[in-house]
Amino acid sequence: MKIIQSKKIPNYLEQVSTYVSGNYKLLGKIFWFVSLLLTLIPVFCAKNLVTGDAPCHMYNSKLIISFMDDEYSKYLSNFYFFSKEVLPNWISNALHIPLLMLFEPFIAEKIFYCVYVLVFAYGFLYFAKQINTETADFVAASGLILVWVKLLWMGFTNNMFSIAVSFWVLGYYLRHEYFNIKNHLIFFLIIVLLYFSHPIGYTFTLIGLFCFAVLRGMQNLQTQPIKFIKHHLLLLTTIIPTLYFMYAFVCSRISTNPMTNLSIQSKNKRFY
Repeated sequence: MKIIQSKKIPNYLEQVSTYVSGNYKLLGKIFWFVSLLLTLIPVFCAKNLVTGDAPCHMYNSKLIISFMDDEYSKYLSNFYFFSKEVLPNWISNALHIPLLMLFEPFIAEKIFYCVYVLVFAYGFLYFAKQINTETADFVAASGLILVWVKLLWMGFTNNMFSIAVSFWVLGYYLRHEYFNIKNHLIFFLIIVLLYFSHPIGYTFTLIGLFCFAVLRGMQNLQTQPIKFIKHHLLLLTTIIPTLYFMYAFVCSRISTNPMTNLSIQSKNKRFY
C-alpha cells in the first residue's frame, strides 16, 4: 500500500520568532534610530515651528546680542536692564545667542530644536540602559512620543529641556554605584546645567535621586553602611550650590509676588 506523504508546511511564525530572538539587539537599535528620524520630522516639515512662548525666548536672545553693540545698547538701556538674579531658565538663551550670531533665525530655530530632540532621545536611551540593557532601545524609542508634548507647543522650551537633561542626571547616578572625583565633577556640571534649564525638571530630578538613593540604601546599608553614607554626603555637597540658588530664587519670587501679602478674601476677589 502506497503511503502518500504530505509536504511539510513551514512555520513562518516560528521562523520570525527565531530571527527576532537572534537579532533582538540589532532590531532594537534599528527601531530606535528610525523612531528618532521620525521624531525629527516636525523640525524640517515647515519653515517655522509655531509655538506659544518660544519666539519670546528667541527675541530676548536677540536683544541680548543687540546689547553687545554700543549703538543699540544705549537705546535699549532706556527700556531694559540685565537682572543680577541667577535664574533657573537660561538654557534657551545660552543656545539661541551663539546660533543667532551665526545663522538666520529660522535656521537657528531648527538647530535649537534638533539639539533638544537629540538631548532628549539620547538621554532617555542612556537612562533606559541603566535599568535594562536588553530592552533599552525599544523602551527609549517608545519614550520619544514624549518629545512633542503640549508643553513644548506652548513654548515652554526651558521646561522640556530640563526634562531632557534630567534623564542624563538620573542615568549617571544609576550608572555609577560610587563616585570618584571625576564622577563628582561631571555630576556637578550636569546638575548645574539642569538647574539653569528649569525648576520643574530640577525638582523632579531631586525627587528621583532621593527615591533611587533609598532603593540603593535598602541594599547597601547592610553590607557597606559607612561607604554608602559617605558617598551620598559627598554627593549632597555637589547639589548644595544649586539648592542655594533655587532657595534664593523661590524667596525672591515670594517677596516680589503682589499676591503674597493679600488676604484670602482679597485673593478670591482677584481670581473670581
